[in-house]
Amino acid sequence: MKKSSAVIAALVVALIASNGWWLFKVFDAGISATYMEASFDSTATALHQLRAVTAAVLNDKRSKEMLVPIAEKAGRGGASFEKDGVVWVDSIGMRFNSQGTIVEVVQE
Repeated sequence: MKKSSAVIAALVVALIASNGWWLFKVFDAGISATYMEASFDSTATALHQLRAVTAAVLNDKRSKEMLVPIAEKAGRGGASFEKDGVVWVDSIGMRFNSQGTIVEVVQE
């Protein structure tokens, strides 16, 4: 009787431990999927903005006054801001020279 009780107790502990491990794996997969979706959304927005900005540059719209509204419209609707000489719109940044012409596009 004692031997069977010990075996049953060990099996119960193993079952609880394995269920805990599976629960951890499910939560971990859910969190990873959430981060992956956020990364995908950010990358898709940046790509959409870069396509819009590239099309504008190819059509000789290279000034700060023309490109910033195009990037804002193509993005998630966030307002632009300037930091360290780069105008940021969502996740892309545009550096302009002293004449206001674009010289570089950077990503966060």
